[in-house]
Amino acid sequence: MTSAKQLANNNYGYGSAIFGVLGIIIIAISENLQSILNPRSAVFLKFLDSLGWVYKGPKALVAEVKPSPLLPFTDGSILSMLVLFGGYLSALAILYGLWAEYRNEDSLLLSAGLICGIFGFCIIHSATGFGIMLLCSGLVTWLRSIRKIS
Repeated sequence: MTSAKQLANNNYGYGSAIFGVLGIIIIAISENLQSILNPRSAVFLKFLDSLGWVYKGPKALVAEVKPSPLLPFTDGSILSMLVLFGGYLSALAILYGLWAEYRNEDSLLLSAGLICGIFGFCIIHSATGFGIMLLCSGLVTWLRSIRKIS
């Protein structure tokens, strides 16, 4: 009878679960706010102005032509950046979960991280999330079958 390989520390499993939960929270809030707020409104800019973080230069006596900013600071752009950041966290959760599976960590945390990461992508785009789910399930099944063989 062969002995099972000892489980590794759950460092990557914890990271996967934390990144997955944070990714879902950020994506869900920003997607919900995108449907509520006018993308050209300035709610975030007014909030930053109330904190004193918006620079108001001196009024020029002569009209000036300034180039448009590289990234317009509107509610729509902030919420789009938040969706991208949530997608980044979801991708990290998936990668950490797969690496934890490769290291043979406890499957509870890495499964939660994988599911949360996949669900984050499902919120952004359902077909992409479904494709990532199929890919991850295939990779996890392959990694577990290799472990049983050796």
